[in-house]
Amino acid sequence: MKIEGNKIIFKSLPEFWEKEYLNKKPYTIRLLNEKEYDLLLGLLGVCDKLLIEIQNTETKQSFTREIRDVSQLGEFLGKYLIGIAWEIEENE
Repeated sequence: MKIEGNKIIFKSLPEFWEKEYLNKKPYTIRLLNEKEYDLLLGLLGVCDKLLIEIQNTETKQSFTREIRDVSQLGEFLGKYLIGIAWEIEENE
């Protein structure tokens, strides 16, 4: 996870990225460490509009969407399982 302003950035494998980009899977599930989780919560508390950028690990192509929901799904070995859903938009 990387943060730039009001945007969080994740990388996604090509088979998942394609589904995400085409809006067949408008969400991602991530396992965050405590520092990443705290940073994400901090952004949620101060940003009116939070964005997510998903980058293809092979092609480096990316897309950006507005985040609609962030949910903590559980904890696993001291890490946080997070679901992030975004608004469906027309593909660029």
